[in-house]
Amino acid sequence: MLLQKKLNKIKYLKFTSRFMCSYCHETWCKPPDLDDIHRVGHLNSEQPSSGSLKTRPIVVKFLRKIKKNEVLTAYKVRRNLTSEDIKPGSSNRIYINERLTEHELGQRTTTFSTAGFATEQFSLEGLLTQTKIAAWATKSLHGRHLADLNQSTVDMTASNEWLKRGELFPETEAFMIAIQDQVIDTRNYQKHIIQRSNLPTDLCRRCHKTSETIQHITGACQSLVQSDYKHRHDQVAAIIHQQLALK
Repeated sequence: MLLQKKLNKIKYLKFTSRFMCSYCHETWCKPPDLDDIHRVGHLNSEQPSSGSLKTRPIVVKFLRKIKKNEVLTAYKVRRNLTSEDIKPGSSNRIYINERLTEHELGQRTTTFSTAGFATEQFSLEGLLTQTKIAAWATKSLHGRHLADLNQSTVDMTASNEWLKRGELFPETEAFMIAIQDQVIDTRNYQKHIIQRSNLPTDLCRRCHKTSETIQHITGACQSLVQSDYKHRHDQVAAIIHQQLALK
């Protein structure tokens, strides 16, 4: 009990990439995928029924959403996680849940069971969607597009708007999805994903300088600067000019 009270008094001071414990004054490095770690709730709060000391929840803020989804997915796979899995000697259950914003909380309803614990109820459709997105994020190849969409400089809504308009032929839309999933038959895909043994190199077939990936073909090949890239630039500029002229 005394040890638990001391642990509850531990606070940290964050500076650069290290943390300091205000109780023992030890420092430890922060994992590179985390932005912030702190406890929530009142100190020394006790369970009204048993009078035992209740451990305050720990809130972890990730730098990237894809890492958060990986942790949540791993927790769903690893059922019945206890503190004994981390440190032998105790067997308390460990619960990992997503901390929702006020907007997300407004979309869910909270009920209370006979034991007094709050439980969340949400639609099956929303649960399946979140499960699929979490599984998508764990894909090493296909999850790259989702990671790109979650960047702070990317507008996810605008980037997916073309999927709702239905202006493309089905085969064109399928080809664009294949580009996003990076399953186009580039040399990099042939050598490292399919692992063709008869392919001597993954260098670009046009410039012969860099690995032939989707990113290289669409915007980094020096052999296409004065032809395809310039033509694409001029087409976009013409559309912008036409829209401005109509105003």
